[in-house]
Amino acid sequence: MGKFSTRLHCLSVLAAVAVTPAAAKPSQDDVAGALVILGVAALMQHEAHYKDGYSPSGPQGTASFEEGYRDALHGVAFVNSSGSVDYAYGYDAGSKERESHLAHRTRSARNEVPADAMRGCAARIAEISGTSAHNVHVVKTVKRGPNDFMVEGVLGHEHTTCVMGGGGKVVDVYAGRMQ
Repeated sequence: MGKFSTRLHCLSVLAAVAVTPAAAKPSQDDVAGALVILGVAALMQHEAHYKDGYSPSGPQGTASFEEGYRDALHGVAFVNSSGSVDYAYGYDAGSKERESHLAHRTRSARNEVPADAMRGCAARIAEISGTSAHNVHVVKTVKRGPNDFMVEGVLGHEHTTCVMGGGGKVVDVYAGRMQ
């Protein structure tokens, strides 16, 4: 079952349990199943942060990874008192996510690329990825001509480049960093 279908199944089970009248109590199996599915969905939400074949070493590893991820995401100094590899991986993933979120604040060249071009490319990247444009972070832009712009966006760890031509039309979109 894919991520989307698992989440959809989880929501349908939870909705069924939630709308069941109090007089017709759901069975313990239904409640336990809903909780298991909810837990799996919560774990799957963070799979995008795991890279290069890494996965936490169990519940304690997941907790350490999440602690490191949150610390880095919120700009807290690296404090790995237990020496956990999971914390280090989490901190690395959180640092990259934070860098991605803050990248738009450090690019002065973006002033040459119209906001409409960046929004249009972010919307197209989001559409292709099946997400919302606010999840796409513009990290690099280049003005190639009077009405010719390249916009590099990041969604999680994935970089995508969009070429915006004259008339505000997306000409090309390809996976990867700007060449």
